[in-house]
Amino acid sequence: MYLILSFSLFIIFLVISSVFSISESSIFSLTQAEIDDLNRKKENRVIFLIRNSSIFLVIILIGNMAANVLAASIGSILLSRYFRHIPVIYS
Repeated sequence: MYLILSFSLFIIFLVISSVFSISESSIFSLTQAEIDDLNRKKENRVIFLIRNSSIFLVIILIGNMAANVLAASIGSILLSRYFRHIPVIYS
């Protein structure tokens, strides 16, 4: 049961991290023509994110970092718990 829960949380945090990365890439890769098109279509949420890009970038980076740290922590707990019998060699 513990393995299933931990592995599920690991996958969930990886998905959350990928959503943050995809949203950052999609907003900051818009061309001026696409921004103008969104402006004409009255897509206010996207225009708000573009106008406040520094706040948006900070939120995205903090969320992505938190998701990555949680995924790495859960991954290391899983690996240390289930591969305890393998000796570790330090250089």
